[in-house]
Amino acid sequence: MESPNDLTGLGITIGSHLERGEEYSGLTLVTLDSLTVLLQYVDLKRTFRFLHVMVNRVKSAGAIGHYHMDPDAHDEQTVTTLASVFDAVARYEDGEWRITSR
Repeated sequence: MESPNDLTGLGITIGSHLERGEEYSGLTLVTLDSLTVLLQYVDLKRTFRFLHVMVNRVKSAGAIGHYHMDPDAHDEQTVTTLASVFDAVARYEDGEWRITSR
């Protein structure tokens, strides 16, 4: 990608890979690493809208999405806002994984 804030280009690229993934048997996994870096270039509102669309595209393709972020790098409102987009959130705290789903 030419610019780290080109969410349209990123969405097109991921979408084309999802379409090609339908040609193969097996499970398709989409990983975005890291939302923390993305938020350095794109504001929360645009990131939320992008993720909302992307999560739905991934689900529609029968794929699984895996998204990473460092919650310690963001305020609680940002973490909560982005977590609302996902079916489940896994956090590693005090040596254990905690998974919450909606």
